[in-house]
Amino acid sequence: MKVENLAYHSVDPNQIPDQGAVETSPQDVRPKARPAPEPRDVKPPLSEDQLSVSPVWQQVADRITVRHATPVEMIDLSRTLYNTGTISFEDHVNLSFQPEINADADNDPAAHEKKDFIALWEKKLETAVRQGADREELETIQRIQGILGYLDSLNPE
Repeated sequence: MKVENLAYHSVDPNQIPDQGAVETSPQDVRPKARPAPEPRDVKPPLSEDQLSVSPVWQQVADRITVRHATPVEMIDLSRTLYNTGTISFEDHVNLSFQPEINADADNDPAAHEKKDFIALWEKKLETAVRQGADREELETIQRIQGILGYLDSLNPE
């Protein structure tokens, strides 16, 4: 329909000229072909050999071995990952809570005793399952295990 046809100049507003609803021609009906998109610089997907690791994860894994870490080192690990936005606050709290640490951690031998934190969190999961923990608690423990497992996989030892 043309714009000129929308305005009727007849005296009788009820009298509308007999016209089709829309005027079409064959070229108006067909969709116009779009030009081919310009080729982009598409990178091939990463293979297992090209896996990219965030430098923060690798730096922490190079500095701390989670299978032989002290509670003080775990607090440092957790703080580093949290401060760089790599882990959530909840995960930071769970990783950095070390019951052996007290206000005088420098003089406390338990604060410097090396532990296998992967085994410790596996034991926490077993205990939680045995005691009937809720889904949220189990997911939290498994998430911490995932963090520790990933760090362990980056450690060459």
